Amino acid sequence: MQTLRQTNELPGFTKRSESEYDCFGAGHSSTSISAALGMAVGRDQKGGDNHVVAIIGDGAMTAGQA
Repeated sequence: MQTLRQTNELPGFTKRSESEYDCFGAGHSSTSISAALGMAVGRDQKGGDNHVVAIIGDGAMTAGQA
């Protein structure tokens, strides 16, 4: 974690250009619930049956999204 938020290292939030596993980009910490809801709606529209889980951290609690 020493490289977190350092130039050319780990970003502080999801960044699509940084990782093929980041399915969306975010600039703040309060996106887990809305992102999970969008993923669940997309899953349902495609007829999928996978689970969608939102991990809520302390930043979401103070930003009004949790």
